[in-house]
Amino acid sequence: MAGEDLVAERRRKAEALAAQGVAVAGVDFRPTMSLAEARRLAPEHGAADGAPPEGAEVAVAGRIMQLRPQGGMTFAHIEDESDRLQVWLRADRLQDAYQRVALLDLGDLVGVCGRMTRTRRGEVSVAADDVTVLVKALRQPPEKFHGLQDQETRYRKRYLDLLS
Repeated sequence: MAGEDLVAERRRKAEALAAQGVAVAGVDFRPTMSLAEARRLAPEHGAADGAPPEGAEVAVAGRIMQLRPQGGMTFAHIEDESDRLQVWLRADRLQDAYQRVALLDLGDLVGVCGRMTRTRRGEVSVAADDVTVLVKALRQPPEKFHGLQDQETRYRKRYLDLLS
């Protein structure tokens, strides 16, 4: 997709969120801790019965860096200045809020409330009970693998270089 098409698609998603009564900027959300602090609260081992163990209740915020939908659940990686953490978004746990997950994009800032857990593969995650869209990103972030290639853009738009 061309740049203008991506921006138009993201604007359409922002309008769809607004139509659902979800504010896409200026939301009051207070994280209780950073992602690095939340990671330390994760349970050490899986439960004996094979169910994912649940740890402390947390409220964290970060920028979406990766989204992986898989049937009735979605895995997302969010990042803040301290760490990167996986968020486990399940349709049965989020109920009506799961419809908002399809309207999320890379670069969006989100707040997540839930319990710290480990997935079957042992990945430290937040099992989300609620997702709050803090800011809807209208522009796509730079590609993570190659980063920002244009030297002029790296100097003029330093925030993009730091983001990648």
